[in-house]
Amino acid sequence: MTLNQESYAQFSMEKQIAAAKLLCDAGVDSLVWGGTSASWLGAEHDAKFCGLLESATGIPSGSCTLEMNRLFSAHNAKTFGLVTPYTSDVQKRIIKNYRSMGFTCLAEQHYGGTISSEFATIEEDLIAQMVRDVAQKKPDIILIMCTNMRGARVSEELSHDVGIPVFDSAIVTLQAGLRLANGLA
Repeated sequence: MTLNQESYAQFSMEKQIAAAKLLCDAGVDSLVWGGTSASWLGAEHDAKFCGLLESATGIPSGSCTLEMNRLFSAHNAKTFGLVTPYTSDVQKRIIKNYRSMGFTCLAEQHYGGTISSEFATIEEDLIAQMVRDVAQKKPDIILIMCTNMRGARVSEELSHDVGIPVFDSAIVTLQAGLRLANGLA
């Protein structure tokens, strides 16, 4: 993942909405974009996308990043730690976007990868160590930001180990879908 035009092009709303319309044939109760691109593109990107998606399909829609953002309010968090597989320029953009929303990143760890499909090869032990390193600065919450990263199996245990809520984006995406399907705002 990089900040070049080719990377941006993959997030074309028109293509995503067309794909979502096909999913509606399955009778789904909610649609959730599981990507974390709005963390560096800006939350307004996903807010606009979800609005267009709901208008086009009539199905309650959300996104991983918007749901991650809800967690700040739900946990009265003002500070966060950030763990990603991304490069330093993408990481800095994410931190800048959260700063513009009033949140302070106290610590971050990033792997430096550029190939999305390879993010899933990052070992869970390494992810856990990255979270532990970030936790030393005592943020209010810790975000494992990338749905291709294997943080789902370790986030709950890490929350207990470090004493700080650790949120994995894949789990958060699933929770968003369930929340929306159950009509919860």
